Amino acid sequence: MKQRLLTATALSIGAIGLLAAQASVPANAGPGARVTAQSNYGNGSLTGAVRKTSFGYQVQLPSGFWEDCERDCREALRRKHLDFWETLNEEGPGNRR
Repeated sequence: MKQRLLTATALSIGAIGLLAAQASVPANAGPGARVTAQSNYGNGSLTGAVRKTSFGYQVQLPSGFWEDCERDCREALRRKHLDFWETLNEEGPGNRR
């Protein structure tokens, strides 16, 4: 009985994690899909194209390069372009979380 409860709990947690990961990618991530990121530091906003690859989703930076989304395409666009220097400062030595 206890093993069934643990298995059901583990499956529920896995399903919630999968749904959360999918929620960060546009539902229409086909041709023409786009996301808009907002800076956390007053650097404006930016819209980038999104594509699905065999390894996951990618967002296009203004330079034309495609960046892996990891979990969230909006967050990737914000961190890699809008708040690039602030992100480096946050993740610099002594600031690791």
